[in-house]
Formats: sequence, structure tokens, C-alpha cells
Amino acid sequence: MRMTTIHAQAERKRQDRSVCRAEKRLCRARMLRVRGLIHPTSAVCATTDTARGEKRLPSEQNQAILKSSGRPLGECRLNPSRPIAFSFGKENVPPHHCSGIRLMFHFTARTGAAFIAGAVALASPAGAATYTSEQLLRHFNLITFGDARTNQDVEGRLYVGGDLISGGMQVNIAPTPSVLPFDDAVIVGNVTGAQVNANNKADITVGGNVANTTLELNGGGTARIGGTLSANANQGVKLTQQATLDPDFADRFPLGVEAEFKATSASLASLAGVGATAIGNQLVFAATPNSDGLTVYDIDFSVFSSVGELKFDLSGANSVIVNVSGLGGTFSDNFVGGDTPFAELASKVVWNFHEATALHFDTAIWGTVLAPFAHVTNATPIEGTLVANTVDLKGEMHVRPWQGVLPNGETPAAVPVPAALPLLGAGLGALAFLRRRRARA
Repeated sequence: MRMTTIHAQAERKRQDRSVCRAEKRLCRARMLRVRGLIHPTSAVCATTDTARGEKRLPSEQNQAILKSSGRPLGECRLNPSRPIAFSFGKENVPPHHCSGIRLMFHFTARTGAAFIAGAVALASPAGAATYTSEQLLRHFNLITFGDARTNQDVEGRLYVGGDLISGGMQVNIAPTPSVLPFDDAVIVGNVTGAQVNANNKADITVGGNVANTTLELNGGGTARIGGTLSANANQGVKLTQQATLDPDFADRFPLGVEAEFKATSASLASLAGVGATAIGNQLVFAATPNSDGLTVYDIDFSVFSSVGELKFDLSGANSVIVNVSGLGGTFSDNFVGGDTPFAELASKVVWNFHEATALHFDTAIWGTVLAPFAHVTNATPIEGTLVANTVDLKGEMHVRPWQGVLPNGETPAAVPVPAALPLLGAGLGALAFLRRRRARA
């Protein structure tokens, strides 16, 4: 009988970036591939079985995300650095990218049991979990996948997937109850620029370095910094080199934030909606909620330039989705009174700019702004949570947590999930597949 083996090599290299440890753990959690079985937190990609000439496509939802982002099927990136390549016998899987770790698996039939042990060994003991869009919206006031540049206050919590460049700002001015086990300010990259005031005993996690700024921990919070601190830091506790010293530092960063919101945006955009009604200079959103209290609108961004005012009559709706197509532009309309106070309106409306690449708000917008592919700028407050690719804010972020219900949204328990469990599950699935294949042989 042909001997079959499984071989796994892991080569770790010290990285200049202090978030290397977090990236490694993220890669371990996401990069498992077994004959087209893609871990649910992985990036979206296609695989090809060259032996059979079959192309294994991602889910329809992930295909939609790829299509809307302009990326071809088969391209799958987490970090533009060293590739992770997987080879299962004759099956070739496109390379994936993650700094600091390179894995190669050779996987065949009789050693599936060993794969389970390997999956558990690769997993971190208690890696951070992924969370739903609703949980993230209720916890954070500002969410970016890349850099955030601002000289304005963020009244609530913030998550920055890149660098935070401060022009003088405050965070956590109006604290709200914590929904997730993350700090009041989570920055994956570096913090630079002018003063950052963290208020009300806010805690901060920075994956990289803090430099050329003043970090004020008002009320005596704690700053956990992955790299170095070369800035003025007053009050509170400052812990540096945490990426090296704290083995659980990576758990302080939520996983899959970008993928989660892009999937949510694509899902919302697929809902059947109705148009708003233009009456004179007003665009009227007269809700007719379904049995779940949901109303969905579908409009093009160009309609904003044809009116000057927006009016909402919710008629008892508890969740309103406004899908806005188009590449974006400048929003300069004013909200006028309907049957719902503005503060309540802001907690029930999601503006889903699912195609926009650039947005500028000249006037205040009320509601959650979901713009996962856009660079967003503003000159006036955003009254709700903003989710964007990158931002340059010249207006404040005001706390108006989402209180509606996203269609088909599920809210799991807000606790970390041991990262070994998804890998173990994938391993068991792979073993079952191999046994079936061997039985057929």
C-alpha cells in the first residue's frame, strides 16, 4: 500500500513590525484549507483541483464581495508580504499572504488523524474570536480597516485597522456600556501626531509604536503598546513591548473586522427595496415596515444632488436600511423633522454605501454609515457609527449606537472562542472526507 504522509513546516522570522505576533495568530486562525473547505473567518478565494480540472468557488456572498471590490476570483490576501502556500497531494491552492509565518502542508489519506493534532498545535490557546457587525456597531463609534487621520473628537470607542494620525483629538468622551471584551481605543498600527486624550479611564491597545505625540490617560486608564513609547504620556499606566512580553496580546484585537463588514454590506445590498419619494426639495422616506419592523430603501447617490432636505417617517419601523448605489461624492442635504426624533432616527437607520469609493459629508448625517470600500471625509458631525476603509475627519463622531436588527443577523455570546476549535472542526471534516474517499477506493 502506498505510504502516505503529512508534513507541516513552520518557519518564524522576527519582523520589524511589532504586531507580528498578532498577524501570526490571525494567519493561523484564517489560513486553513482542506480540499475547498474554507475556514469561515478566512479571506475569500477560489481553489483549483488540477487533477480534476475543477474550480472550487467561494460562497455566493463572498463572490459578490470580490466582484464589488474589483478583485478577480482566486486572489486572496491578508497581508501583502510572504506567501503561505498549501499543497494537498495533486491539489494546488493559490498562495496566501501573511508576514512572519510560512506553512507548507503535504496531505494525503492515511494520516488524517495526525492532521487534527497538528491543527490544534498550530492554534493559539485562546485566540480572539470574530464578532458580528451588530456587536461591533454597538461597541465602537468609529471603525476603519486602514488609517484614520483626525483632529476631531470621537465621543465613543474607536477601532483603527491601520495607523492613527492625530491632529489633536479626544476619545471616549461619552462612554457607553461595553458590549465586547475590547478596549476603548484599539489601534492595530502606530499612533503619531498631536495629542490624544483618552477620557473616563479609557484603556488603549496599540499594536505598533506611539511616537511624536502626547498620550493623556485621563482618569488613570491603561495603555498597552505592542512596540515602543517615545512620546509624552501622562497619568495612568503605560505598558510597552507587549507584542513580545504578553503571549495573549493578539487577543486584544478583534479578528475579521473588514471581512465581516464587507459581507454585511453585500448582504444588505442584495435586499429588495423601494425608492424614496421626491416632493419638491425634499426626499421623503415614508416607511412601510414588514412584520419584523424592517424597511429597505434602494436609491442612487445622484439623488442627493437633486434635493436639499431629507425627511423620515418611520411609522413604527425599528430597522431602516438605505442602500445607496454609486461611487459616492459629496453629501450636503439637511435632515428635517418627521415622525421620529433625530436621536431615535440615528439609532435605527443604516446608510449602506455599498459601492462608494469616496464620500464627503458637508452636513451632518444621522444614522450608521457603512462604507467598507470608501475613503470618508467630513466637515460636520456624523451622528452615529462610521465604518469605512480609511478616514480623514474634520468633524466629530457623535455616539448614537445602533439599536435596530440587521436582517438575518445573529448575535453570539460576546466571549473569545479558543482558536483551536475551528481548526479542530476543520480537521475532523477533513478526516471524514478522507475516510469516505478511501472507502470508495
